[in-house]
Amino acid sequence: MKRLRLEKPYGTNVVIKKVECTNHLLRNYINRLRDISGKRKNDKGDVIPGCYRKVVHDRLLRLRYAVTEAIKYRRLEQTDRTYEATLTLLKADITNGPNHVFGDHTKCQSYFCEGQKKGM
Repeated sequence: MKRLRLEKPYGTNVVIKKVECTNHLLRNYINRLRDISGKRKNDKGDVIPGCYRKVVHDRLLRLRYAVTEAIKYRRLEQTDRTYEATLTLLKADITNGPNHVFGDHTKCQSYFCEGQKKGM
């Protein structure tokens, strides 16, 4: 990106911005999760039991669906929030996706699930 901004291949009046699309986001997310589920040891060298790796591998589609639904909701949401605030909420939703998929619904938004909440 820096090189494109410096070279200005489209002229001096055109500002080049990087746009992250949903397909690339999802592909990178799932590829990293697939890599994690295939490794026998974590970064510290500790052994990860095969049953844990299998559970993650078996739920890849559900994890992807959680991210897809969060993106869809935040894209269609009509509010007066700033773009940065919407991105912050989307990041929180994506970060909470694995918790939701594996059964911890304490941080789930009401649009996201109707599962068991804290104190219920």
